[in-house]
Amino acid sequence: MEILRKPLVKCLLFLIFLYALLFFTEQIFNANSKKQKTKFNWMLSKMNNNDDIAFLGNSRVLNNVDANLISSLTGKKILNLGFSGTEYSELYLILSLYLKNNNLKKLFIEVNPSMLIEPDSAFSFPFHYYHYLPMVNTNPLVSEVIKDKIHNDLYFYCWKYIPMIKYAEYNQIAGWQFFFNKFLNMEPFDSGGFEGISITEADKFVPTVGNKFVADKRTISYLEKIIEVARTQRTELVLFSAPLNKNAQFTEDFQTKYQSVISEVCAKNKIRYINFEKTYFSDRDSCFKDRSHLNTKGTKLFAQMLSDTILN
Repeated sequence: MEILRKPLVKCLLFLIFLYALLFFTEQIFNANSKKQKTKFNWMLSKMNNNDDIAFLGNSRVLNNVDANLISSLTGKKILNLGFSGTEYSELYLILSLYLKNNNLKKLFIEVNPSMLIEPDSAFSFPFHYYHYLPMVNTNPLVSEVIKDKIHNDLYFYCWKYIPMIKYAEYNQIAGWQFFFNKFLNMEPFDSGGFEGISITEADKFVPTVGNKFVADKRTISYLEKIIEVARTQRTELVLFSAPLNKNAQFTEDFQTKYQSVISEVCAKNKIRYINFEKTYFSDRDSCFKDRSHLNTKGTKLFAQMLSDTILN
């Protein structure tokens, strides 16, 4: 028995040492993650702001809504809360984290077909877990949403309670190179959160026809959570759809089902909807980067349209 005890004690001590080492390494990674020059950290750094209007959405906000230009045209404080390839569950977290430390009078939420269907079929990487790794153990809302997204309790609890497991999974994004990224210029967005695109990709204008639209209930539930969290802050809400190029086409059945979902959400929550999808410059390829994103020429025209909407 004495012989067995010593190896077991040594093993136990080694495991304690290993856990402590991984735990303190994770604290270093957590602290370093918060120093990265990303738009997510830029958003988190906002404190005690009193914004007039924010635009929330994926790349169709990030690349389409020039907040600084709209601010100069309207005289109001405008913010772009657009994040590339992001769906409503993550946007719910983003808005909740922002409103925790800031005030917002009015919120424009972008809606489009990709945002209302099952996220994994719409985006290659719909939820950017690596942004939230430092918060999994400290923020109950982050923990709740990530647990809901992962769909596997054992997997989630391994993430939460075994140090460095989550960083090991996202090693290519949040690994050791993370320590050097903070010294690089990683801020393609401007002071209003807008990331302009100057190019037009001619090969991206091949006509496409959306022929099957199936709304995802969980996705819509997160859209309604966004509405709910905004309402608790007494933030006025508007849904809108950004311009599309003429080559982004939908069958009549697709369009009917898609617009029906938007109408139901707006009616249920008594929200105004503004549809800019088919606008006066939709047939001008020179205003678009591709079928669903404006270039800087197009964003200037759209900024004027949004400004007119805000002022009228």
